[in-house]
Amino acid sequence: DVTNRQSLENLKPWLGEIERFVSTDVEVVVVATKCDDKANRKVSKEEYLNVLAEIASHISDNGNYIEISAKENYNIKEAVQLLNRSLLCRLPEWPFPRRDPPV
Repeated sequence: DVTNRQSLENLKPWLGEIERFVSTDVEVVVVATKCDDKANRKVSKEEYLNVLAEIASHISDNGNYIEISAKENYNIKEAVQLLNRSLLCRLPEWPFPRRDPPV
């Protein structure tokens, strides 16, 4: 929630839990909500990316962060596609040859 600074503060503990209990070889996509509410925005995209780069090397690039607005139906489909691409790229060649997923 880009209108709530606490959501940025919560990223470190949440991602720490993932690394502690799941593994470091996991796909994580951070989806920041309410990007339509520019008047009440408290956290910039750069701040999110800085925190991600600081705490989790496997999600430090821009490819694992997306901003959405459910209210305006903005980037909803793209967020799902981002997660799907992340997962599909990790699949072994079963039973079909591996291909780059569509962009």
